[in-house]
Amino acid sequence: MAERYTSQNPELTSLIGDLEYAISLTQNSYSDFSDEAQANQLMGDAAQNLYEELKQTELSESDEKYPDLSRDELIKHTILAICL
Repeated sequence: MAERYTSQNPELTSLIGDLEYAISLTQNSYSDFSDEAQANQLMGDAAQNLYEELKQTELSESDEKYPDLSRDELIKHTILAICL
C-alpha cells in the first residue's frame, strides 16, 4: 500500500527501501545474538520511520481489501505485511 503513495510522497521510497534492507538483515543474522538484536532494532526503527511518514501522507482512499480498518490500523497492517 505504501508504494501507491510514493509519487505523492517520494520520501516513502527510501523509507520502504530502508525497511526492506532491515528485514533482509534480520533474516540473515544468525551468527550471534548481538547481531540479531541489532538487526531487530534497525528493523523496528525503519518500521517506525515509515509509519511516521505514512501518518503525514494524505491517503486518498480506503484500502479496498480492508475497508473496516482505520487509517492507523491500515498503516500498521501495511508495515507488518512488508516485514513478513
